[in-house]
Amino acid sequence: MVFSGYQWTYLTSLAPGSFRTRAELFLTAVDWPSLLKYVAEKHCGIDCMRLPDIGLGYNHMVRILEFADNVRWVARLRMPPLGKSEYDQSALKIAMGCEINASSLVQRKTSIPIPQIHAFEVSSDCSVKAPFMVMDCLEGNVGMDLDIKIPIEYKEDFFKNLAKVHVQLSGVQLPRIGTVLSINEDGTYLQGPIPGLVGRILQQMRREDIA
Repeated sequence: MVFSGYQWTYLTSLAPGSFRTRAELFLTAVDWPSLLKYVAEKHCGIDCMRLPDIGLGYNHMVRILEFADNVRWVARLRMPPLGKSEYDQSALKIAMGCEINASSLVQRKTSIPIPQIHAFEVSSDCSVKAPFMVMDCLEGNVGMDLDIKIPIEYKEDFFKNLAKVHVQLSGVQLPRIGTVLSINEDGTYLQGPIPGLVGRILQQMRREDIA
């Protein structure tokens, strides 16, 4: 399949409501000039600019940053939780660290295209006014931006490639189910619990006991 360009239309297709309002307020709250300055310093001081594309998920907004040398990175910025004005800084720091470690693990153990993470900030008090990470820009679109539709002529190749990814992921195994808190010098991993999972399991057990 040939990449035909980003089709990040999810934000503009959203109906009026709290989810769209949060994204639009976040778009105006981020200090974009500070982000460009920060990212340029991470790439040998080479100037960069924001492309107009806006990627949007439930928790993150993504912007493409293009340098004067034609290299592209993306900034993945964490939006505030719906209904809240502040982040749980300690929990967010742990979650972002686990995400980065898990990404590194998959990158080391498979040939799946994983973007290299160049820098990150976990505090909304930083100059950019939001937690974020900066990584390589991969070509592609997510299902939401394509209306979850796959053209018939591409379905076979799509599912074949998807199966290959799942086969490789099934080979990435750890001693226990959980998060990757840190990577040790010998290449082993320090694991921790999945945030919120234990509480949900206990709630389910209590409901079953009551029933």
